[in-house]
Amino acid sequence: MNIDQLPVVFVRHLMDANSSMFAKWYEKGLAVLRYETSSGEETLSIDPKDFNDSGRKAMERLLNYCKNGALVVVDYNDYGFKNFLIGILQPDSVITPLTENVQVSTYHPKELAYYRMVELKDCIRLTHSDSWTRPLLVLQPRQNSVVNWTVGNIDRYVKNLYNILAHPNLSSNLSVTD
Repeated sequence: MNIDQLPVVFVRHLMDANSSMFAKWYEKGLAVLRYETSSGEETLSIDPKDFNDSGRKAMERLLNYCKNGALVVVDYNDYGFKNFLIGILQPDSVITPLTENVQVSTYHPKELAYYRMVELKDCIRLTHSDSWTRPLLVLQPRQNSVVNWTVGNIDRYVKNLYNILAHPNLSSNLSVTD
């Protein structure tokens, strides 16, 4: 797949999850979201109309990226994780509801939590301490969980970085600053 035609999308994981869930999602190459529905009830819905304002907007964006494809950067920055996952969201991907067993808390009054996830293909995994990730940390969007990421030409940087790290033999004459 030619990633030059794909938008670069940033996904921020802001949710109440535990470290084993983060580890599993990271290893499987998943971008995962959690939003309450507009009724306040937990459901497995993926229909944007069922969510509050920020959840509705995030689900609408994610559905659009699923339809058309994207190069996705997921920031796993919670529960001791300081990692990035960069992968391809194939065109015609689907958002899949996901339930996880969790401890009862303020955020989870029941023992189940409801998430929505998309699977990324051909992922590369980086830590926040990798020198490659400095621009990703500095130019992160400050709001929104799912956003088209173009600030400071970061989209071009991410595409070059992905090409170099995912296909090092094919991109020997590329540099991240090309």
